[in-house]
Amino acid sequence: MPALIVSLASMRLTGLQVNKWSVSCWLSAETRLVNTPDGVDHDIRVTSGGRILPDPHVVTVRLLCRNRRDIPIGQFTANKPMEIPIGNAIVKILDVSGDEIAYTTSDDGTALLIGPDLIRRYQNTTWRLLTEGRPAPLTTVDKLTDVTVRLEDGDQVSARRRTQRSIALSTVAVLLTALGVALALRGGAGPDGDSASSYFGGTVQIGVTENLPGWSAPGANAQAGGFDNALIDHLSRPGGILDDKTVIRTRLTLAERTSALSEGRADIVIGVYSITPERSRVVDMAGPYYVDQRVLVGNGDKLTSDWRRTDGSPEIGLCQSSATKTGYGEPEYERLRAKVKGSGGRLTVTTSEDLTSCLQRFSQGDEIQAIMTDWSIIRSAFHGKLIDRNGAVVTDQTLFSPEDTTIESYGVAIRSNHPNVCKALQDELRSFLDTRWDTAFELNLAGAIRPPDAPTDYVGRHKPTSIPATCAT
Repeated sequence: MPALIVSLASMRLTGLQVNKWSVSCWLSAETRLVNTPDGVDHDIRVTSGGRILPDPHVVTVRLLCRNRRDIPIGQFTANKPMEIPIGNAIVKILDVSGDEIAYTTSDDGTALLIGPDLIRRYQNTTWRLLTEGRPAPLTTVDKLTDVTVRLEDGDQVSARRRTQRSIALSTVAVLLTALGVALALRGGAGPDGDSASSYFGGTVQIGVTENLPGWSAPGANAQAGGFDNALIDHLSRPGGILDDKTVIRTRLTLAERTSALSEGRADIVIGVYSITPERSRVVDMAGPYYVDQRVLVGNGDKLTSDWRRTDGSPEIGLCQSSATKTGYGEPEYERLRAKVKGSGGRLTVTTSEDLTSCLQRFSQGDEIQAIMTDWSIIRSAFHGKLIDRNGAVVTDQTLFSPEDTTIESYGVAIRSNHPNVCKALQDELRSFLDTRWDTAFELNLAGAIRPPDAPTDYVGRHKPTSIPATCAT
């Protein structure tokens, strides 16, 4: 199958100003796992979840944006995702690497759905899909407003770029060698650059989350400025890794955390940032310093125990950050959708670039009755009754069972390929756990999430028992 590349371009005119965006998305690297001639019997079987796949393939889909400006979420038509048709059933998403963006698969499993989400400048995201059957040629990309679609041969494009890159690197290497300069090709950190003093310099840009109560701002019953801010204060203490540094806090949405590091807008990110294999491929992550659970909960003041709206409307609005990877096909979502449907309602998902907007609409107004986020985040921001999909009141001791939730381990992120800096941060986090964690928890989070009958020194499942010797890289 020819590997096809799709270039998406959009233009908008305002007076004499021209705003132009372009995105490349291609389907390539199609590999047949059982590579035998058709009609020839063999004893090789590929299975997934107990299902035998007669004709399994691995397909790579890549989204690449070279713009110097973000592509607004408003470019998604009617707030619908961009559809990348694969043609055959997507059995499983094997791997996702690169920059974060919202994604899922279509209900019939034949298309990758990207967004709706902000497509950031220099966005670079790659999916590897396991499919049953050979993918169909890529012919259309739906759900982007005013988009021109151009098809190219993705393999030829990749080969051309490899040749150009090889020539450029060879030329640079010759010039640098002639000047007696050593060239480090990965990550930009040589032996002298991988130390805390050289990495952080005199001024340190720390990416912190948007105004999240209990984390980057005072929360319910909190006595201090946020748990993450307490960690930053610990790193800045006399003798700490940021001692004598000028610390500048930069507010980020959850979706901006990875790109802020790669674009140089932040040197370090501390902000309810879960350690995942996908993120660890593009940034170095020390930790964990906090353990939580992702939950899907309803506002018990807006819903009855059987998930019917108290005002009688059948529409149930669910809000989540664009950084949250869930949606069609995810267990939490599908179970709730079945519950709402069984009660005669309809579940509508809204994706927001900033979680603060979700929290506000969940607390007030008629648009949002449910939210998908981490337990400690919602509990610190919302004082009312929270219910699970069965209508039971949720507390820190009665969270969903493990099959319904994702354990979230929060880490501290820096740019990739700095193992020595990351190790130094690991040591700092161990010090934080030993000396300040309990106090930071009590002052910022415990008043909101501690169950009514829990002891005053309750930390629940949230304090890590230990920190690994090495970082997630």
